[in-house]
Amino acid sequence: MKTMSKLLVLLFNCISFLHTNAQEVIIADQRGERLLAWEDFQGKPDRGSSFFAETFWNLDFTTTTGANADKITSKNVALTLTFNKRKSWLKKGKGTTELLKHEQGHFDIGRLCQLEIMAILQTTVLTKANFGSTVQSVFEASFEKYAALGKKYDEETNHSINSKKQEDWNIFLQLEKERLLKLNQ
Repeated sequence: MKTMSKLLVLLFNCISFLHTNAQEVIIADQRGERLLAWEDFQGKPDRGSSFFAETFWNLDFTTTTGANADKITSKNVALTLTFNKRKSWLKKGKGTTELLKHEQGHFDIGRLCQLEIMAILQTTVLTKANFGSTVQSVFEASFEKYAALGKKYDEETNHSINSKKQEDWNIFLQLEKERLLKLNQ
């Protein structure tokens, strides 16, 4: 019962004369954080896969600054985590409660990645001169960290089969989310 969730898409858009500080979550085209449901998995299942489900998420990055701004702060950054319903899939008849909780964990790992990037950017001095290289470095390091965490999650939970380890991970993911949310206040 393997699941995978390591899709990170970085979109860098510079929009002038706007101001924002956002960490949005989008699931099923709706803004706001909620638990996943099997109905959210609308992608075509990979019949050749030995896995029962697969979760994909995208992370989109936008900056908003004035035309003459030299310094970019975290208030000029919007980071949107989207559950990719068109790529995420479930094989017919395989949607158990336990597997859905496991898939939720993969999406939660994407949320942790989003929160960590924002926390790092809050303490990073960004200018027009260093913006591209600095943000790329932060994204690459964070994504690498959370891709490795996703692999460890699958290995330790045996893709949701080890219910004790799954519960341990559920608790860890929740506590880590709370910690990162506090850093982003």
